[in-house]
Formats: sequence, C-alpha cells, structure tokens
Amino acid sequence: MGILSDFLLGPVGEVGYGAMAESYERANKKADDQRELFRGLGQDLRAERMSNEKLLNEKLSNFRSIELDFINNAGKYNTDWEKLPDEDLKLIFAPMAEYLKGDTFVGKPEDVQKKVTEALFQSGGIKVDSPYTSVEEFTNQTKASISKPLELYSGLAWNTWENQVGSLAYKTPEYNMDAMSIEGLRITAMNFPMFYPSAGGIETPAMTVAKLSILSSNAKADATTDGVFDPWKFAELKRERFNQVKDSINMTNAAELFGISENDFMKLIDSGSPSLARLTQITTQLATMDINDPNRQALINESGRLVQAHIEFLDNMKAGLVDKYVTQDSAQTKELPKIAMTIMNANFSGEGEAYKIHKQHVAVLENPTSNIGISMPENFQSNIIEGNDGRNAEQFTFVAVAQDPNTPNISKNKKWLVVSNTGIVFELPSIAAIRDLDGAQGDVSKIRTPSKWAATIDDFNMPNEALKLHAAKAIKYAMEGKLQLTFVRKSGNYFIEDNNYVNALENAGAFGKNNQTGLNIEYFGTKPVEGYGTGAGVGDVEIDEATGA
Repeated sequence: MGILSDFLLGPVGEVGYGAMAESYERANKKADDQRELFRGLGQDLRAERMSNEKLLNEKLSNFRSIELDFINNAGKYNTDWEKLPDEDLKLIFAPMAEYLKGDTFVGKPEDVQKKVTEALFQSGGIKVDSPYTSVEEFTNQTKASISKPLELYSGLAWNTWENQVGSLAYKTPEYNMDAMSIEGLRITAMNFPMFYPSAGGIETPAMTVAKLSILSSNAKADATTDGVFDPWKFAELKRERFNQVKDSINMTNAAELFGISENDFMKLIDSGSPSLARLTQITTQLATMDINDPNRQALINESGRLVQAHIEFLDNMKAGLVDKYVTQDSAQTKELPKIAMTIMNANFSGEGEAYKIHKQHVAVLENPTSNIGISMPENFQSNIIEGNDGRNAEQFTFVAVAQDPNTPNISKNKKWLVVSNTGIVFELPSIAAIRDLDGAQGDVSKIRTPSKWAATIDDFNMPNEALKLHAAKAIKYAMEGKLQLTFVRKSGNYFIEDNNYVNALENAGAFGKNNQTGLNIEYFGTKPVEGYGTGAGVGDVEIDEATGA
C-alpha cells in the first residue's frame, strides 16, 4: 500500500483518519446549511420582488387615477386649462410623478388624495421649469432595480457569497431629472375643493377660512421676486383673487364660526399680519377634518385666537399703535414694508386708494422729475444736513383730503398731505409758513413759530411744479431743524395729529443708521424748533380765515 495507506493504518494514522472524517462531515454539513441558506435567500428575494412590484403597481394605479380626474376636471383647477387637449393636460400633470419616489401614491385612493394635497401644499406646488422624474423613467428604473437582486442571485457561485450577498437587496435607483415642468400646479382658493374631494364640494365655514388663508399664502409667494417681498403686489393679488372666488364662499357663516362680524372677517384679505402663516396651516387642516374628530374644536379655538390676533393687529395699525410691532428687537422690524402698507390702507381706505398712492411712489422713484411727488435719494444732502449720512431713500407724493369742518378758524377747503412710502403722513405747511422761513433766510430768530395751517387746494389746485417746490422747501427746512411738521393719521372721516407711528419707526431704525455714530436716524420735523425770535410772524399778519393765507 502506499505511504498514505501506511499512514492511515498506523497508530498515528488512526487518529488522523478520525479527524479527517470528522472534518469531512462538518464540511458536508456546512454545504447543506449553505444550500438551505441560498434556497431561503432565493425565496426571500422572490417575495421581496413581488412585494415591490405590488407597491409599484399600486403607485402607478393611483397616479393614473388622479391624473384622469385632473384631466376630466382641468377647468376647475385652472380656468385657462378648460379647453386644452388631453395630451397638454398630461404634460401639466406629469411633474406629479416626482412624488412617486416616496409613499405619496401608496394607499387607498382617498388617502392618496390627501397625501398628494399635503405634498403640494408643503412644497408650494409645482413651478414652471422645475426638473422632475418622468413617470416612464420612474417605472423603467424601478422595475430594473426590483429585478436586479434576482439576476445577481441566479449567477451566484459558492465562492462569491461574501462579495455578492450584500448586493442582493432592493435599492432605490438613481432617477434622471431631465424632464421640465411646463406649467405651475398648486392649491389655490379656487381649486381647493378639487384637492379635497372628501369635503364633497360643500362650502363649510372652515373651508371658507382655509380658502382665504391659502389665497393670502399664494399671493405672498407670487409677490416675492428674488427674495424681495412687495407688499403692494401682495395686496393687489389678494384683492384680484378674492373677487374670483367671493361668489362661491359663505362669508357670514365663516365669520360666525369664530364669533366675529363679517366686516372683521373681511380683514383676512385686507392685509398681512404676524398670525396669517399659522392660520393658513390650521384652517387647511380644519377644512378637511371629520366633524366628529376630537381635535376639531381645539383647532377652531386656536384659529379663532389667530383671527382675533390678526384683527387686533390691523386695528392697532389703524390707530397708530405700532410700537409693539416695530420695536428694535422685534421680528416684525423686518416686516416694515408690510406694516407701511397696512398703515397706508388704514389712512386711505377707499377702494384702490392706497394702491394708487403706492403706484405714484413707484412712478416718482422711476422719474424723479415728475411733479406728482418727490424722490429723496439715500444720504440726501448728507454733506449739508447733519445726521443724514446713512439715511434711507424715501419717496413722497401729494394727496388732497377734506378738513374737519368743526375745527375753528380752519379752511373748509381740502388740505394737502405729503404721503411717504414708509406710511408716514404729514400736513403740507401753509404758504405763509414757508414764506416766512424764506424771508428769514433760515434764521429762525427772525420769525415766530410758524402756524399750524396747512396748504390747501386754493394754494395749489393740483400737483404741479409749484406744489413740488413748496413741498421740497418744507422737507428741507424740517431736515435743517427749522420747521416742525404736523404728522397725522385718519380718525373717522378726517385726519388728526398723531406722532405715534413716526416715533415707532424711529425707534425701530426704519430710516437707517448714521454711518458715523451707528445710531438710528431721526425723522425730520418731529421735534419743536428752538430759537424762534420776535420778528414778524404769521400772528402779526392779517389772515384770511378761509384760506389761512
């Protein structure tokens, strides 16, 4: 026998053979175990594939169902889409495929609709030219990814276990982002019922509030360009969109839900406030909530408090009580353009009146030579007037308003106001006041305190070069500390003296900070002028009681 046989038959070999036999049995056992593992792995992979395919088909089915509903009711989503062909509507809806990646389209159709709505609401909707994954790309890539583990398993060898077993699980594929949105698609006050079909198209008070809140939220987004918010565009868009839906909502019932008047409820669209963002979120949830939901009343209560806070904000603006909203440490300091707009709407509340004044400010900024107002650039006359180094730019325009007929010795003719784009309003001083300052050549010791009379339409019957020159002189003298202005706000039908708003803006640093001292720049004409002498003044001149001249 050979060496091996000799070895096996020897005393030492007997021990060795036993050890080798044992090792062989263990090896067979390990191989059997591995076969079972591989069999189990194959079964697991097939189960995984079936589960993922079921999920994919569920997503695609729900997607097609909602797409079909969108096509059949496109005009209710956007009136401009009413007559578009199906293929164009499919292209508009196509970006919704981006939500196929997650679980948005997983579940019962009614649950999917809610998730689609929430996804659109939270994202702000689909914007024009936004890249997305097409439904075809999603389908092909997902199917390939589902099949890949089984493909790997089919060619798996014993010696590649360690290297390949880690790849035998479904992994989310990388999707191409080469499709582009051709239209915007989002929730609006008009299409809100389409996104919440569970509400059955019934106009509930909560739905009315939600619609107005969404309307405000969308208008805010559309009024923001390159990160810069235009409160006047915001107000214009809100008013336009409200007119589109007002016939479909029940204002009275909505007001009753929160225990307020219909007039107060309308303030939801008149202006923005610190409470509107949260109100939008809550009322949208409230509008789609089951009436028996135990959390419903708590949301109604919170919504009511937010509505009241909104109304309080607007009322405070109207009354000139703005200190708590525009203090130096307040977050609202960044919202000064919105506050200025709110103040302007309170002072000039006629239909479109405030917006017209805003348009005049824009026109004056674009054309400083215009006679409808004055455009004051940054650092205006900082080399001449102390304290103007760092002053913000400002625009002014002229508005004629009625005078209180019950005020003694005041002209009954309309008086001229100077309206700033900051929301500040002051009376245009009389011709006599500016004439005295001109005659004194800036030496206030030569004149007495100017009168409180304002320039009237008898002085200037319309905005013209003479009115602009007169107003420019008034601003110049006020900046030089030689003229105190009369700041006003509307109370009832007439304007009354009130310095609260301008003082609040001063404290908030709304007019800029001095480049040398870092201190807030004070507004011109707010302080009494010291140093007036005993020279000839308005009080020594015979005055026409009808005109103040």
